[in-house]
Amino acid sequence: MYAVEAYPLDMSQYGRLFASTRVPRRGRDELVTAAKPPTHIVVARGGALYRVEVLTPRGDRARPVAEVEGALAHILGDASAGGEPPVAALTGAGRDAWADARAALLAAPGAGGALNAASLAAVDDALFVLTLDGESPDTPEALSRTMLHGCGTNRWFDKCLNLIVAANGRAGVNWEHAWGDGVAVLNFFNAVFDTVGAEPARARPAAPSAAGVAKLAWALDGAAAGAVRAAAAGTAAAIAATALKVYQTDSLNKADIKRSGLSPDGVMQAALQLAHWRAHGGPLLPSTYESASTAGFRHGRTETVRSATPEAAALCAAFEAGGALPEARFSALRAATEQHRALTLDGVKGQGCDRHLFALGLLAAADGAAAAPAAAEFFADPAYAHFKDIRLSTSTMSSPALDGGGFGPVSPHSYAVGYGTEERGCHFHIMATVGAGAAANGPHAAAVAAPFRGALDNGALAEGVEGALRDIRSCIVAVKGDTVKGGSGGFKK
Repeated sequence: MYAVEAYPLDMSQYGRLFASTRVPRRGRDELVTAAKPPTHIVVARGGALYRVEVLTPRGDRARPVAEVEGALAHILGDASAGGEPPVAALTGAGRDAWADARAALLAAPGAGGALNAASLAAVDDALFVLTLDGESPDTPEALSRTMLHGCGTNRWFDKCLNLIVAANGRAGVNWEHAWGDGVAVLNFFNAVFDTVGAEPARARPAAPSAAGVAKLAWALDGAAAGAVRAAAAGTAAAIAATALKVYQTDSLNKADIKRSGLSPDGVMQAALQLAHWRAHGGPLLPSTYESASTAGFRHGRTETVRSATPEAAALCAAFEAGGALPEARFSALRAATEQHRALTLDGVKGQGCDRHLFALGLLAAADGAAAAPAAAEFFADPAYAHFKDIRLSTSTMSSPALDGGGFGPVSPHSYAVGYGTEERGCHFHIMATVGAGAAANGPHAAAVAAPFRGALDNGALAEGVEGALRDIRSCIVAVKGDTVKGGSGGFKK
């Protein structure tokens, strides 16, 4: 694979795209890939899990579509399903708690341990997990929550991939992030989208068939069943503690950005900085995360793009100055986007600062303050703690195959913003913690900065985004001229 046909990219992540699982261990988890190429997937339906053969025994060919469809029809109509403890809920528990519960399952007395080991191995080794969800999400927020977590008990969150199909046919992917990054998953998703789109419609559904289907069985004592209940309750509480806003607008589109001659992603990041300023005040900006792929290096993953720059602060000040001329605003916008582009290129080339500082911090901690006093002083400084305390975590993923995508907040005082641009406009997936502790300020903010204003508010941030996009477009039009299509706000797919 090549980056825009420029240079080769590391492909090592693709080895874990299928048949891989994050196995919980006390202290540190382990990524495990099946030793022998599997021929099956695992299907989750309600609280039950089923092993379904999707390849021939030799693994060289797929089973006929009608046979796999018949197996899924059998699972959907399985009268024996229902009432069993949803063991998959354990994957949403704290990692050490899940590690302890898994160890207890394997150590169950009598034949129970072997039974649980066989079921866990079926999940661990499966190509992926397919969830047949009982919900029919009918709003963008409901659809996003279905794909992000659902009810929290019928997703195997540790699995490399969970393909999720809702009762109304809407589908998506939920993936475990430790093994790989969005580029690998998006390439897979695009390939699936193109292949499925080229398939002819099936005239009639296949009849239910139990061939190649085996329901996984578990031996759960009272303690294990209690661990499942506790994990389900913890996940439900985590879900309830988040607020979500899915926001779509045509106030700025690809044609507008192309007309400006500026970096598209830089413009979007500038809009997010201006939106946060308007929602929570300035003159300082939130510590911001965006990833840059370092796949140009062997086993490369990501580096951080720090979008909260002096140039971005100057942009916000220019757009907030009532008498600023469009030319001055456009100049500030260009400077901010050029700096963002430079930081992105630094990250791609392995010349960012975050991963280096992370490694140096680990080395300094291992050496101790006495051996490295200067390093210890640096990493103990409140400014560094403030730097690490991400308040605006962002990620972009655009594709004709996607309606959108998102992720959860990284802390109680952080926004999680997934975004993308397309021909008709932009979409945003904004998630944040609600309730106690959801202030826009982290624990280290007061030591180095004036506090931000108010609590986290997805609606206020979305309003800030809308205003920022409109103002940016007006600035572009004033300096570069109008585009063929103007925005009116609020497109729906």
